[in-house]
Amino acid sequence: MLIHEYQAKQKLQEYNIPVPKSHLITRDEEIIHVLRKIETPVAVIKAQVHAGGRGKAGGVVVAESLLDGITAVRRLLGSKLVTNQTGAEGKPINAVLVEEGVNIDQEFYLAFTINRSSQCISLLVSTAGGMNIESKEHASSIHQYDVDPQIGMRDFVAIRVCQDLMLPRQDWPAWISTLQNLYRCFTENDALLIEINPFIRSKEGKWIALDAKMDFDDNALFRHEDLIMLADDRQQTESELLAAHYDLSYVSLDGTIGCLVNGAGLAMATMDAIKEAGGEPANFLDVGGSATTISVANGLDILYHDSRVEGVFINVFGGIVRCDIVAEGIIRALQKQNKDLPIVIRLEGNMKEEAIEALKAFSSNMDFVDDLDSGAMLIVQRINERK
Repeated sequence: MLIHEYQAKQKLQEYNIPVPKSHLITRDEEIIHVLRKIETPVAVIKAQVHAGGRGKAGGVVVAESLLDGITAVRRLLGSKLVTNQTGAEGKPINAVLVEEGVNIDQEFYLAFTINRSSQCISLLVSTAGGMNIESKEHASSIHQYDVDPQIGMRDFVAIRVCQDLMLPRQDWPAWISTLQNLYRCFTENDALLIEINPFIRSKEGKWIALDAKMDFDDNALFRHEDLIMLADDRQQTESELLAAHYDLSYVSLDGTIGCLVNGAGLAMATMDAIKEAGGEPANFLDVGGSATTISVANGLDILYHDSRVEGVFINVFGGIVRCDIVAEGIIRALQKQNKDLPIVIRLEGNMKEEAIEALKAFSSNMDFVDDLDSGAMLIVQRINERK
């Protein structure tokens, strides 16, 4: 579960990590009143959306006057921000954070995340903080430290970080404190990711978290009622809300080909095959290795609710689940749909022949394939034929 930047900064403050002075605007009538509170010559206006890349998309504005600030807030509030992460649909801007300007001396990148390979919590730090941290030229600047959760974030790890970053000795106490507090925030809240980018030293010698991103484990939210209250359903699409209601693994993407697959690995391979065939997947949708008739029907409902979907590729391996059960789910979902979309189906495994026979008896407007690549190429072809 993602939360907004202003919420993440409130959480940082609970763990004694400094953040800029700020005010939140959610209504037009608050704009002038809030902007007049800013005591620095420059104010930073930030759209609050669940997406990265806000700066490059115009969602972060530096205002050098009251008029500039009013103009920026009015432009952002109530609009949608389109970034590489949100796709053409964009994310609604229901709140704007106004922060006092900071004199930046140096920027750093700082994050904790889960490393499933090492079964540790990974600390990532870099001297290349800011908007371009993800570019290839900065990849070599990122230092990674695996922290054993049974031992915790000890002083010797934080000291090693300070040494590797070649920080002046007078800055070590601030970094040691910040790393330990951030680690506590990560573990005590069952986080999947906590990212501060940038973590800056001001020209006055203060260390401040200028931006913050937090993502929490949905499976652990029952332990954190305070985090559940921070959820913002307005940042999710109708398809994402439906998937959450149906308890399905779903991620919205930018393409036009709806994918229904059982198993995360198979889903990733399916999306890769679609891209290799010249198409673009509209989603990641995993109905699970032990899918049922109902979960398949619900998954297909989600794809048909997405107005961007121009065709559907169903790729299922019948190992634990029987293919005829999958077929029942497909038929149940299509009986309720008015849309006429091309559908390509690949079924392999238990009860495959019976499933295909049932589907052919239900409709003659489906294509069946025996391998992944053929299916990906065929759904791209079917969509192109309609254009």
